Amino acid sequence: MRKYILTTTCLLVFSFLLYQFVFTKNKPFKHREIIDAVHEKAINTLFQEADAYKYAQNYPKAIIEFQKIVSKKGVSISERQYALNQLAFIHLTMNEDSLAHTWLEKLDKEYPSVFRAIWKPKPTIFTISAPGQVILLSLKWLMNTCINP
Repeated sequence: MRKYILTTTCLLVFSFLLYQFVFTKNKPFKHREIIDAVHEKAINTLFQEADAYKYAQNYPKAIIEFQKIVSKKGVSISERQYALNQLAFIHLTMNEDSLAHTWLEKLDKEYPSVFRAIWKPKPTIFTISAPGQVILLSLKWLMNTCINP
């Protein structure tokens, strides 16, 4: 009898976990303390879903959302730069270097001023013409020096 109760309990717990895994929708992670500068205003919700997927490390869905933003008409220059930057970052995170390089090249062709930097004696210190692009320049430097020498 004791064995029967234990087996039944284990089966019920396993069934419940399986149900949760299969039938509940994977909701994006949204936390009010994690806010990027591009959606500080309550009005700008363009990046909230894409960033939520990125924070939840659901990179395939984040890529789809950022690609939708890049293909949209009427997106501002800074928003488009941010989306292209995030696409490159996500692909680098997923070890897809050639795809990251493709997005960086696209960003370089569309907005060459983003990549203008004055090199100091150490190659890791930048003077940047467009503020907030340290990560992007670091990725570009990494792609040019370490990955594709």
